[in-house]
Amino acid sequence: LQTKGESVGDAVRESLNVLRSMQNGEFSGTELDKVKKSIRNSFVFNFESVQSTVFRRARIRLLGYPEAYDATYLGKIAGVDPAAVKTVAENRWNLDRIAVVVVGDKSAGESLQRLLAMPGTPLHGRELVRAKFDQKLLY
Repeated sequence: LQTKGESVGDAVRESLNVLRSMQNGEFSGTELDKVKKSIRNSFVFNFESVQSTVFRRARIRLLGYPEAYDATYLGKIAGVDPAAVKTVAENRWNLDRIAVVVVGDKSAGESLQRLLAMPGTPLHGRELVRAKFDQKLLY
């Protein structure tokens, strides 16, 4: 996501709350339908130029997706239901172990630090690790 530096903590907190609500199945079919419609309506922009088409095809190959990926994509999106979203959210996202990477200025760091200090938030008590641009962080 993209936000102002001073809003980083609020934006991260809200994003994690959305992920948690998806794990708990706390979203409506109407919300899912809006997302699916948005995906359908924006899909064409993956092919609006030769460059975007080439980049998409390269990305599909790089990720090892099947050749027919784009031909079946919208059909698969249409078949997604709330139960499938909940299952994926439960099985693929461990919010207790999630890593959040923030690139920003001093106000972004301060905003994130406030979030880490706030009891009851998903990242409460976690450590803020500051890295230099060329530094590698391996855990």
